[in-house]
Amino acid sequence: MFVFLIRLALFHSLFAVIGLIVGCSGQASDQPDLGRVTGRVLMDNEPLAGYTITYTPSTGRPAFSVIDSDGQYDLNYIRNTKGAKVGPNKVTVTWVDFGGGSDGGDPPVKKIKIPKRYSTESELSVDVKPGANTFDFDLNSK
Repeated sequence: MFVFLIRLALFHSLFAVIGLIVGCSGQASDQPDLGRVTGRVLMDNEPLAGYTITYTPSTGRPAFSVIDSDGQYDLNYIRNTKGAKVGPNKVTVTWVDFGGGSDGGDPPVKKIKIPKRYSTESELSVDVKPGANTFDFDLNSK
């Protein structure tokens, strides 16, 4: 009887350790495969600083980034998780007003009209692969 109780305790301990390993792995069980996505966005050879680039898969959560003053972006999937869902993604470039500028924040960024073919009716698409991806966009306002 005593041997049975020891084996039972070891059996339960083994499953507790496995549960901790699986439960604390750092990646949510429902998170899809992601590819790290960086790149540069220019309009008529000028960086689109302050604009937002969004990658939207056919299903699932979109990833986005605010484009920096050099036109560079690094997509965020969720919180501190970088990347975008692997597979085909529609790409849009839009202006999102985060409210800076007039109240002592960052100076306003020069807003450029983005053609619909890059924003609300975007024709841009990419195929995100596992690992590192670089997608540069040299857009034309004409």
